[in-house]
Amino acid sequence: AGLSGNGSGPSANGTHAKAAQMLVEAGATLENEPHHYTPLAYAAYQGRDDMIRYLLARGARVNPDGNNGYVYVNTPLMMAAMQGHTSTAVLLLRAGADPRVRIVDGHTAAELAAKHQGQSMVSLLKCAESSGSGEVFRRRCDNPR
Repeated sequence: AGLSGNGSGPSANGTHAKAAQMLVEAGATLENEPHHYTPLAYAAYQGRDDMIRYLLARGARVNPDGNNGYVYVNTPLMMAAMQGHTSTAVLLLRAGADPRVRIVDGHTAAELAAKHQGQSMVSLLKCAESSGSGEVFRRRCDNPR
């Protein structure tokens, strides 16, 4: 399994990508209990788009199961929003991340972006909230600027 960027593995530099690939290939789970962060959330927090692509290709879910619109820990989209990682947020929204999910304190990803250092992406996230994610997001909100 190559790490050379030829499509067979993550093209990240360094040992984190190699370690992640080894763990996934050995059967490590990509999902956690409802009150814990997932590997995808950690990658989003760090703005590791290469790792996010890798984890998504291996079946990582962008949304928690059965949350009724509320979660106990920040979703990957929320993590990207709080850190100001716009390209990461776009990647997650394209993959179907739900921008309307709220953390139990009531905040959405857009509100967390405004509250923290992601102010530059608030309009993008607000568009996603009103439009939706996936293909609808691509058509309505993901315009080259």
